[in-house]
Parts: sequence; C-alpha cells; structure tokens
Amino acid sequence: APTNSVETPVRAADLVPDPPSAPELAIDKIATETVPAGEAIGYDIVVRNLGTADATALTLTDTMPAGVAATAVTAPCTIAANQVTCSLGTLAAGDSVAIHIDGTVAPSTPGDTTLTNTASVTASGLSPATATATTRVPATPELSLVKSVVGALVAGQVGTYRFIVTNDGQAPATDVVVSD
Repeated sequence: APTNSVETPVRAADLVPDPPSAPELAIDKIATETVPAGEAIGYDIVVRNLGTADATALTLTDTMPAGVAATAVTAPCTIAANQVTCSLGTLAAGDSVAIHIDGTVAPSTPGDTTLTNTASVTASGLSPATATATTRVPATPELSLVKSVVGALVAGQVGTYRFIVTNDGQAPATDVVVSD
C-alpha cells in the first residue's frame, strides 16, 4: 500500500537554540526614611531570582552603618559584630525571599546625618547584586530647665522664682511653654 509522506526541508537559519538556563539575582532594599537619634530603624530587603534556573548557595550580607546597631532579624539570618548574614540556600527561578532587620540609631548620632546602608547577595557562580537605602537623622532640640529662687524666701511672703531654659540641641525649639 502506498503511503503519502511530505518532507519539509529545514534550513539552518530556521533553527534557534534555546537560551541557556541561568539564575539572575535582583535585590531591593528600603529603610525607614527619617529616624531621630536614639530611636528604632527598620530595613526591608527582597531578593528575587529573575532567571530561568535555581540560584544555589545564596548568601545575603548587610553590615550596619556606623551609628546603627542591629537588634533583631528574620530567620534564618544572624547578627554578629553588627553584620547581618543570611544563609538562604536555594532560590528557585521566579521566587523571592524577604528579610526584615530591626535596629536602633545611636543617641549620639549628630542631627542632619544621612545613614547609608548597603546589602549584598551572592550565589554560586554569580556576581554579587547590591542595594542601598538611606535614612536621615534630623537635627533636634534638646531643652533643659533650671529653676532658682530670687532672693530669700520668707514664710507667709510671696516668693519669686527664675526659670532658665537652654537649648543644647542641634535645632531650634519652637512654641516652648514653661509651667509651674
């Protein structure tokens, strides 16, 4: 019995090889925008694998800037010598992982300071990816009050007091009210 077959010639120019499978890391980082000295600060980091293959041996590192102490971090991360390290293992293609870091800005941090913090993520066979976030430490007033008696106090007589308000801070104090 006869069979019908049709042969279609394939030209080399018609063949397009599939691109090689590879991971591609991206990292985003945000921080609390403004934090007064002595107050809490937070950092949120998201690592994404934009590639077509799993990223292996994934490690995130984040050294806190001078004037910031890391106080808590999302598992499986750890804090040692004010550096956060996260051994994240494998990140599948298309997946992401989120990390949160809590810290405190040192009370001695001068006002009008910008804290710059950079996180870096590496994986087997890939160049590091980095992301940077900044936080502003505003100038703040620092008021003190001294109350003293003027002259001598005599029982049954009206006394006079002097109040001295001093601003030793880095910013003007406005609408200051003293009440006794």
